[in-house]
Amino acid sequence: MANDARLVPDTPTAVAPTVGRGSPLMYTLGMPLAMFGLYIALLPPVLVAMALKVAEIAPDDQAGVLGLALGIGAFAAMVANPLAGRFSDRTAGRLGMRRPWIIGGTVARWSGSQPSWSSRRRPPPSCS
Repeated sequence: MANDARLVPDTPTAVAPTVGRGSPLMYTLGMPLAMFGLYIALLPPVLVAMALKVAEIAPDDQAGVLGLALGIGAFAAMVANPLAGRFSDRTAGRLGMRRPWIIGGTVARWSGSQPSWSSRRRPPPSCS
């Protein structure tokens, strides 16, 4: 019969978690572990570099300036990430949904980091 699919009721079935490649259990456990490893690999160098830059800029109030800089960055990410995701999901063009945003973000990041590449490092203050 061609219409046998309509005879099967739409009832949810209980599925035991399976173990193996591509299983829901491995995805549920593996994704948070992978993200944790990524954060452990990427965050310490950024935090140390930020602390060293703040020590150069404001040696008197390092904790306050570092907290302010990281707080402003976290707030900007909290606002910008959902907005960028929403805009990229609604983008339609011949390059696709995300490719224009990837290209634009790459160009913006590259041009925004130019001042830090071209600036010379200041000599340390003398101790005399």
